[in-house]
Amino acid sequence: VIKTGDIKVTKLDEGTGEPVPNTEFDLKNLSDGKTQKVKTDAKGEGLLKDVYDGTEVEITETFVPAPYVKAKNNTKKVTVKAGQVTPVEFRNERATGKSTLTKVDKTTETDKPLNPNYPMTGAKYGWFKEDGTLIKEFALDKNQTATVEGQPLATYYWQETVAPVGYALDPEKHVVELTYKDQDTPVVVKDSKSNDDVIRMNLDGQKLIQNDTNEMFKNDVEFTLTNKRTGETHVVKTATVDGKKGYFRFADIALDDYILTETKGVEGYKNVDPIEITHSYDKETKSFTFVIKDQKSGNVLNEETFTQLELSKGENVDLGTYTLKDKAEVVEKPEVGISTQAHTGDGKTQTFEWGEDVKFYDDVTIKIKNIPLGTVLVYETIQVAVYPDGTVKDVWSSGKVDLKMTDEKMTERVLSEYDYKKDPKGTRYYFKELVHKPVEEKHNFDGKEKTQDITPVVKETPKTPDTPKETPKGSLPYTGEEMMRGATVVGLLLLLGVAGGMYLKRKKESESLDHADYGTEDFNGNKESAKKK
Repeated sequence: VIKTGDIKVTKLDEGTGEPVPNTEFDLKNLSDGKTQKVKTDAKGEGLLKDVYDGTEVEITETFVPAPYVKAKNNTKKVTVKAGQVTPVEFRNERATGKSTLTKVDKTTETDKPLNPNYPMTGAKYGWFKEDGTLIKEFALDKNQTATVEGQPLATYYWQETVAPVGYALDPEKHVVELTYKDQDTPVVVKDSKSNDDVIRMNLDGQKLIQNDTNEMFKNDVEFTLTNKRTGETHVVKTATVDGKKGYFRFADIALDDYILTETKGVEGYKNVDPIEITHSYDKETKSFTFVIKDQKSGNVLNEETFTQLELSKGENVDLGTYTLKDKAEVVEKPEVGISTQAHTGDGKTQTFEWGEDVKFYDDVTIKIKNIPLGTVLVYETIQVAVYPDGTVKDVWSSGKVDLKMTDEKMTERVLSEYDYKKDPKGTRYYFKELVHKPVEEKHNFDGKEKTQDITPVVKETPKTPDTPKETPKGSLPYTGEEMMRGATVVGLLLLLGVAGGMYLKRKKESESLDHADYGTEDFNGNKESAKKK
């Protein structure tokens, strides 16, 4: 009597129906709870023998080899029949790959274009096998992405096949390796990113100056290339490169319109006129035209036309090589001269009494040379304090003052708004000037110009005369007093002597008159004797 039967487990590929070896199963006897393992052979089969009739067995898939993933329903139940082989079949799917390509601008590193005039639309990418076989071509969506799904695990790559207008083709193969992860991961995801760069341009040349006798290439001349749309600038200086003196080059400039100017030229020479670089795109011919011209005269210096397809190959647009010399003419250097007079209001007084209410003025006279009349000159007057301890400090500024030069010589009176009384007593002041435009010029920054000084004076308090000291009684006189008293006594004695002598003389004469006779003579010559009484 046959009391047992067998169970045969078969594992097949879901898509092809081919056998899958090395798949493992657990067979659990639901009567006694015992579990046995079965592994499929090369035919994808696994056999469990001698199971009692009527036994219910639960079969669970526990392991699948790469590139397969376990089935969602990986457990089945069967009942064994004696003398029979009970079949159980499992089918499994292979893991697949998914990849999304995202396109960004190389400079902004986002889906926002560097130049809004060229929005990165219209790009196409191919999905290639490792050997270069094109599987499918994708047009990017509005988010600049493309997605491929359900790909057998293998190595692939994305590559741009059509570049957007205004952009160069991305030549890179963006490799994607879709490799098996594990039996629980049905889809392997590997994304990629493509950086697209706008079309780039090159421009180069040499700086040449001319005088009456010869021509010279010059180094250290500064040129600035300014983006007309954004204002962004690129600056280079001429130098000797590969034996070329005065050489300059602007390389890898993003597609846009620009102005080339000489920003620091050669002293004594005029700068060249600005050069304008413009471009346009023709949708019908799918081509770009570049025009280089003298901005002032409008003369076209160069014109080039290229198709988008040509430029998408990645070669920069060659805008040409230029020798910039046409405006290298000798000019007079612009000059600004400053003379000044500081005062307290009358145009000449440079002193003041400390503590009084006084205002400080600075008469600034500005002369220009080789500067056109009508030019707005910008200057600044600064008041400087010199404290008694020697400390020097800027204490007031007029700020930048605009002065339209209607004459070659102009004078402006500047009133200081500084309150000197808060400074230590004895602080002196001076003014200095700074011209900001059209040329920079400094005046009296060392503080040595006397016409710029304003100096305080301090009134002296009158001295009270000394009162003579009285000589104490009984004390000896001072030397000066003794001499004065001696002189007084001598003078009195002399006066007395003179008076006495005169008295004696008059008395004697009187006595003589009393005894003398005076004789007189008449018209006849007779004498008469008379006695004076």
